[in-house]
Amino acid sequence: MRTVSKTDAVVRKKILVTGVVQGVGFRPFVFRKAREHRVGGFVTNTRTGVLIEAEGGERDVRAFVSDVTTRPPLHASIVSASVIDTEPRHAESFQILRSEDCGAPDLSIAPDSAVCADCVNEVFDPADRRYRYPFNGCIHCGPRYSLAESAPFDREATSMRVFKMCGACRNEYKDTESRRFHSQINSCPSCGPHIRMVDISGRVLDSADVIAEAIMFLKEGRIVAVKGLGGFHLAANAQDEEAVKRLRLRKQRPRKPFALMSAVTEDVLSYAEVSDAEKAALSSPASPIVLLRRKPVGVIADGVAPGLDSLGVMLAYTPLHHLLLRDAFPALVMTSANRLGEPLIYRNEEALSELAGIADLVLLHDRDIVRRCDDSIVRFAGSLPILLRRSRGFVPRPIMLESSTATVSAYGAHKKNTVCVTRGNAAHVSRYIGDLDYCETRNSSTEMLEGMQHELGIETSAAACDLHAELGSSQLALERARGRLHRVQHHHAHAVSSIAENHLLGTEVLAVVFDGAGLGEDGSIWGSEFLAVRASNYRRLGHMKYILMPGGEAAVREPYRMAFSYLHEIFKENAVETATKLFPQVGRDKISFLLSIINNKEYAASTCGMGRLFDAVGALLRLCTVSTYEGEGPTYLEAIAAKGVTDSYAFQIHCCRPILVDPAPVIAAIVSDIFEGRPKEIISACFHNAVCEMTADVCGQIREETHLNAVVLTGGVFQNGYVLEHVVKRLGSAGFSVYFHRYLPPNDECISLGQAIVANERGRDVPCSSGARNRG
Repeated sequence: MRTVSKTDAVVRKKILVTGVVQGVGFRPFVFRKAREHRVGGFVTNTRTGVLIEAEGGERDVRAFVSDVTTRPPLHASIVSASVIDTEPRHAESFQILRSEDCGAPDLSIAPDSAVCADCVNEVFDPADRRYRYPFNGCIHCGPRYSLAESAPFDREATSMRVFKMCGACRNEYKDTESRRFHSQINSCPSCGPHIRMVDISGRVLDSADVIAEAIMFLKEGRIVAVKGLGGFHLAANAQDEEAVKRLRLRKQRPRKPFALMSAVTEDVLSYAEVSDAEKAALSSPASPIVLLRRKPVGVIADGVAPGLDSLGVMLAYTPLHHLLLRDAFPALVMTSANRLGEPLIYRNEEALSELAGIADLVLLHDRDIVRRCDDSIVRFAGSLPILLRRSRGFVPRPIMLESSTATVSAYGAHKKNTVCVTRGNAAHVSRYIGDLDYCETRNSSTEMLEGMQHELGIETSAAACDLHAELGSSQLALERARGRLHRVQHHHAHAVSSIAENHLLGTEVLAVVFDGAGLGEDGSIWGSEFLAVRASNYRRLGHMKYILMPGGEAAVREPYRMAFSYLHEIFKENAVETATKLFPQVGRDKISFLLSIINNKEYAASTCGMGRLFDAVGALLRLCTVSTYEGEGPTYLEAIAAKGVTDSYAFQIHCCRPILVDPAPVIAAIVSDIFEGRPKEIISACFHNAVCEMTADVCGQIREETHLNAVVLTGGVFQNGYVLEHVVKRLGSAGFSVYFHRYLPPNDECISLGQAIVANERGRDVPCSSGARNRG
């Protein structure tokens, strides 16, 4: 029974906590704090967050409120906590009440979390009732976002509702001392989901031990589709070169690296180098894929990441993964189960129909995945983390803004699409969706945006899309947007995203935006931008010299085209002869055809994209003349760059307005070094150094005139760890305040956030009418 000091007045407080506060053990945490502080009342989930009423002595209640709002559970993230006085009701106890379907809807559900050590230990303890149970979990770990149908996060609103807890699980659920106290995913072999192995026709394979059989098939070199948290993986033995080769052929993925999964960090150390920061990321609750430096001699098949010095590795994040890996494999290939360009497969029936001809067998279970969610990817530039894909483990956490915004829907970019909805001081950026070249991905983008609007309970007052009307995302906006549609220039959106993440929206900053392509205000393709940026507007202060892209998009798929364009700019009538020597595999006829395209200026857009320059240099070094995946040439170029090289090529910087950067001297020097037999590794390092030096030099010149000292870095080129690390060092040494993305990737996944913020400030207004659609 609650007792109150005679000298302490009885008070009752009503506390509404918002943020990521559902599915993280917040209610059990509040219950225990109430007991600790001798407080009565209740706690319940609502659609908005968590509602608490606390009654007791004034000092006890004050201490309780402080603990709850300033020291939340590990996986919780509090956005706001409002506290108001209410009338005491003589509460004698504290209770966890059934959830209330009240309040403004919010995306308060927690991200999926890797299985915790306690649950893993139970899975491998023969004396435990959950021994070898593939779905073990508790309030500290397991699926949340991927199985939630709606808020509040209660079992009845998840795909776990079909599994009724047995008596033993129900007792744990009610036990205030158990880590399964009010765990909405609580289950065991008696009452929870089950796994089964089927062939690609759907025929169930009889087996006394499904896990052991799956391990046997993998050791035989078979490809097994495995259902995880947010979708299916295609699994193969990472030590089996033939199995890896077979997977590449079936998935039509000739060179793009595969991700690996290991059970524990000790297994990873057998084939990769792991820094302290990388180890922390690997073992974090988000459990992303982490890019690690490959050891020269290791146990992994060369075909996993051909030609690269790095491997993408994640640790097992479900009990099922641990059961497949422990004592069986140092690593398995675990690559997304999907056909080329299409979204991740996450439904059982889809796996059986779509993976025929790719997987030999399918390891299924009967717990439905409600929301598909790809694996997230992170790498490090020194100690600086670079998020490359934001999905499982990170969504749906909102990005908090400095001030309140209007309700805006942003449709994002065409490549690496995400969508964003803003409300109040929170920006809700979706998980990674993919490239909108395919109908299924466009449908996924539309469903995601409409789902977010529904879950937030809002109709947005404005919408935003790219300046380029022909992009898939812009077309979706024209078809579906309500209110006023704002067109936002691609690189402005990039810059504003980084500005918003770093809470610099009230400041004009210098933005360095390096990427492959984005339509500029002049109708050309931009991508090497030095911009003075505010959320409402920008000024273009510098960029690289324009160059033609022979064949337009074909120059992205065949980077030797970009290389030839640069050669033509430098060597003029001798360009064909020079290119024929550099690209004998291409042939003189194809090269001469490129010359005719350039001379006629047909099918040859103008670009100043930094990404296209990296493509060209990769092609000149014969690392990648024909690309099989986005960024392939630049990836190889970074991989071979020699360490410790201080030599550099030099761009020519013209001090006009805007500043014009000419890469011709760099290309000429590279060609000369190639013909002189200089090692590719040295050439690559000198090229990278040249880009970093030029960036610092141009920023310095701009600062002299504008006095802008804060620099934000963004764009896909800054996924390159060498470039990011060295640019940050050079700018820092020059006295700049340097900012980089904190919550989103620097690639086009960040575009939707920038669009939403710009639309909130100002925009290129286009009514969503049939006339606007016709113009699009």
